[in-house]
Amino acid sequence: MNGQHWHTHNLGNEFYTAYFTTPRKDRLTVLDVLRDFAPRTYRWNDETWRLLRTLGVAEKWLVQLHIQVSREPERDWSQAERDRLLDEFWPTTHVSTRVGDGFAEKLSSAASAPVSHKKADPGRAAASAVA
Repeated sequence: MNGQHWHTHNLGNEFYTAYFTTPRKDRLTVLDVLRDFAPRTYRWNDETWRLLRTLGVAEKWLVQLHIQVSREPERDWSQAERDRLLDEFWPTTHVSTRVGDGFAEKLSSAASAPVSHKKADPGRAAASAVA
């Protein structure tokens, strides 16, 4: 697009096809496409912590992060709240030296997964409510 390489995301089934073109093709962009570019939300739960460990975030950072977010477990956080958490706890000037490159992306990726899973299957909640 305009001399830049962008990525096309195709979604569809036998009744519908949608095409989206975005500058990135990372996991968060795919989630954005699936959520129709609704504002991002994040959740801190057991799944988040497992994913952060799988992504290689050091245990000392997980402990400090857990202290910060444990006051409000199982609550969805907005993008602004996630940014404020990072800015207050890990100032931008120190993120690359203290935490390692890609920490914010790992954090966002892991914390967005539980939200996307929660919203991905509304039928499951309805079925369990009926049962």
